[in-house]
Amino acid sequence: MSDGNVIDIITRQVVEKVAAEVDARIDAGVKIVTDEAHRRIDGYLAELPRPVEAELVAQEPAPAKVDARNRAWRTTVQGAVATVLVAVLLALAELLGTGTLDLTTGGAWKAIAGTAGGAALMAVLAYVQRLVSPPRDR
Repeated sequence: MSDGNVIDIITRQVVEKVAAEVDARIDAGVKIVTDEAHRRIDGYLAELPRPVEAELVAQEPAPAKVDARNRAWRTTVQGAVATVLVAVLLALAELLGTGTLDLTTGGAWKAIAGTAGGAALMAVLAYVQRLVSPPRDR
């Protein structure tokens, strides 16, 4: 045997033993950390107050004004998303149609303003409708 072969064999055996030892120590460390995390989480969960079922059953539904305000807010957000979508589509259509994008044209801004106005009107109507006709209990 040549010296290179003996050194290669010894190096390979040392690397395998070290790798096995490192893997075992990492697994042991991960188990310790995992067990400690579970213990702490269980402790935190035990400290949390538990709701009483009777209190949950006795809760009253939200008043009509709060419900109406929530509905109007959701409608406003939906209208804002629609307005942005219309603005992007108009800009894209102008860019594809003319090859340039001119933000000073009045037609696109009128369409965007109309969409925003319609969205605002829908939010107001959603608020009024919810006040006039609140949701029925299920």
